[in-house]
Amino acid sequence: MAGPVPRPPARRPEERLFRPRNPPEPAITKPVLPAAPPRSRRDTLLGIGLAVLAAASVLAVLSSVLSLIAVIEDEDRPGGYTLARGLWTADAILAVALWIVAARAFLGPVAARTARLLTAAVLAVAAGAFSLGASAASSAAGIADDIPGTGVAADVMGLINSAFYVAATILLARAFASDTADERDDRGARAAVVFAVGWMFAIGQIVLLAILYRDLGATDGFIRGLWFVAAGAAVLLAAPTFAAIALRARRSLRDALLSVAAGVFAFATGLSTIGAFLLAGSIRENGLQGAEVTSAWLDAFVEVGTAGAAVCVAAGLAASSRRSPASD
Repeated sequence: MAGPVPRPPARRPEERLFRPRNPPEPAITKPVLPAAPPRSRRDTLLGIGLAVLAAASVLAVLSSVLSLIAVIEDEDRPGGYTLARGLWTADAILAVALWIVAARAFLGPVAARTARLLTAAVLAVAAGAFSLGASAASSAAGIADDIPGTGVAADVMGLINSAFYVAATILLARAFASDTADERDDRGARAAVVFAVGWMFAIGQIVLLAILYRDLGATDGFIRGLWFVAAGAAVLLAAPTFAAIALRARRSLRDALLSVAAGVFAFATGLSTIGAFLLAGSIRENGLQGAEVTSAWLDAFVEVGTAGAAVCVAAGLAASSRRSPASD
């Protein structure tokens, strides 16, 4: 008789408990992306300053629109003045856009900074073109309106300044489109020099306007306001000069010199702010009413915003210049 059929040996308890039913899948490791570096204090303050400029430019748009309305309602003025005011309004609108883009360049990702600054520079070229057209239309309208020779000369000075401004912004756009840092700095320095040359004509324009309105019998407060604006414009001439020197200096000195340029700009704008408030406070005494009065007060607050923006930019550049080389 056959014996019992042998059974296979039973698994040990540890095999039943710990042996996996399916082979383990290989672990998938996700690449760890490097964290974005924290935004520097310099970039934050520069971005805030440019954002303040954008906000001030919104007030400038409102002021320009009110001036345009006042010109349209004055049927005695030649049509060239209406065209000029319309073009200056377009210039102001583009200024809002360019300062917003420039602010995002410093408050956004560093990788997108150069592209955004190039976009802002292109918008500045377009704004300058509108300003140039407005100056030309205003000059032609002034000649047609038989204004005194001093006024015509002032308009021509403004036209020349606008032409230099367009040339400077074109150089600035080319600077941000450069392939190398040295080429960018060289073109940026040239843009600052061209702007400084053109700004001398702006100073001449304001001086001629002060003489013109004095001869026309404007009040003392109005004339003092114009002279304060002229003084601010004269001081401001040093800002692009320092900027040109900074862009040709050693990199270790660049932010320090640029902070001086921004500080000079802030002081100059402070003088212009005093002048703008004197002009706004005396404008009713010189026969202007309604929208033109509101426009003058808005212009004064635009100067306040511009001065505040310049202080932010100067503080950011000064903070950067005080950093040790190890922190760069």
